[in-house]
Amino acid sequence: MAATWESRRSRRQAEALSERAVSDRRRAEALQAAASDLEAEVAAAQGALERLRERWTPATAAQWAALCDRSQQAVRRIGALVGDVLDLSRVHAGALDVHLRPVDMDEVMAVALGDLGPGGHTLTLEMAEDLPDVIADATVLTRVVTDLAAHALRRSPDGEPPAVAVGTADGRVEIRLADHGPFDVEAREAVGVPAPVTGLVPRLCADLAQLIGGELRWDVTAGGGLTAVLSLPAAAESGNAARRAAD
Repeated sequence: MAATWESRRSRRQAEALSERAVSDRRRAEALQAAASDLEAEVAAAQGALERLRERWTPATAAQWAALCDRSQQAVRRIGALVGDVLDLSRVHAGALDVHLRPVDMDEVMAVALGDLGPGGHTLTLEMAEDLPDVIADATVLTRVVTDLAAHALRRSPDGEPPAVAVGTADGRVEIRLADHGPFDVEAREAVGVPAPVTGLVPRLCADLAQLIGGELRWDVTAGGGLTAVLSLPAAAESGNAARRAAD
């Protein structure tokens, strides 16, 4: 009997170590992706600034403005990536405070799309009627939606903006962000599931979603591309739908 108990304890320890190894590997992959993104953005900023420093005279004012804009975009992107790395560290250190309460999805989407700037106006948004509130931290949820929408915008080709749909499924609220970026559909069909979505932003969004009681998964967009599906627990009937009924 003692041997059986010892065997069970050893098995539990092995499972815990395996889960920790998977988590550590995913974290390392996210940090490696962040380092690659930072390297690319730094190179872009350096290239633009070197051309300015070399006294190169653009043929038009538009070319000069384009160089300055590219440098500013790269610097802003670097700042965002650094912030994402710090937030990922805070999540894994348990240092990020969350306050779960009923949250109005209309307000979340309005703020998130506004935070995207001009790019937010290109997305198509479809929201189901009588949506319930969700149980979440409003600040964290808005951050996740904004980051996923920005990720979809970066992947989308010109003329094919991402589509965002918010509805309910199985008693939960789902936010679907579909892009038409590059994806090997044949490889997906061969294995039956989407290829793992790597990178700092998907990893951070998945961890933040889990922190507030949500779940982030990925599917294949019809016609090609990826769809981020963010699922959140719905609040009681006294939430958004009930307020609309009272009006």
